[in-house]
Amino acid sequence: MKAEVTESDGVILIDVQQPGACALALEVNEAIDLAQQLLRAVVEASKIAPFDPRFIRS
Repeated sequence: MKAEVTESDGVILIDVQQPGACALALEVNEAIDLAQQLLRAVVEASKIAPFDPRFIRS
């Protein structure tokens, strides 16, 4: 994903360019909430699953 983030008159502007065009205009609290959600998702996605030998293919 490629995105450009800017600030204009107290509003955060996010212009997503890839994979499809999309634009968001967020107030500061909305931008903070979105950032928190993204960080939680990143933390969850980066957790390493416990080893389970049943998933090993031979």
